[in-house]
Amino acid sequence: MSFIEKLACLLAFSFAMMPLAAQAQPAKPDSEAAIHDELRAVKQRLVDAINKKDGDALFAEMSPDISFTAMNNDHVHGIKEGRAYYDRMMNGANKFLNDITMTSEVDDPAKLYADNRVAVATGVSNTHFDIRGGLAFDVPLRWTATLEQTSGKWKLAAIHFSADVGNNPLLSAATAFWKWVAAGAAVICLVAGFLIGRIRRKKA
Repeated sequence: MSFIEKLACLLAFSFAMMPLAAQAQPAKPDSEAAIHDELRAVKQRLVDAINKKDGDALFAEMSPDISFTAMNNDHVHGIKEGRAYYDRMMNGANKFLNDITMTSEVDDPAKLYADNRVAVATGVSNTHFDIRGGLAFDVPLRWTATLEQTSGKWKLAAIHFSADVGNNPLLSAATAFWKWVAAGAAVICLVAGFLIGRIRRKKA
């Protein structure tokens, strides 16, 4: 067999084996569809934990280095600070909130980075706050969340909430309060001016 014939046989064998080699390649363990299913499950567990006021379940879904920024710019970093903040808001005689419930929806499927090991998602939440002292209101919030895959599990690494200052029930309530304060101060000034005027007239 000539050299040309041997080369032709070798090439033919190589091309014949290519489909088999492709079939032998292991499938990617985490397809994007499966990743998005996992991320949706994490989001739902977080929302359920908030609505059930289950702090242990909530922090079980978080990275040890969690970074959290609330709509009022309160910021905590790490599980220890996060738990202390949660207890200050939700537990004890001096807690700030009687209750909090929320719904949450994503804008689009999360964007994946770093070889599908980091995910960034955005969305909206409608959150009901029941503040100790009798004030209760709903606030529409926007959020941005970053999740990371550690040891095969997705954990919340960072989340930032924001509220629309132009459509904020808390701001509206505060504005209405200060309007009443201003009106009350104006009435007090008028009454005081009237009384002072009468006293001066009597002295005259």
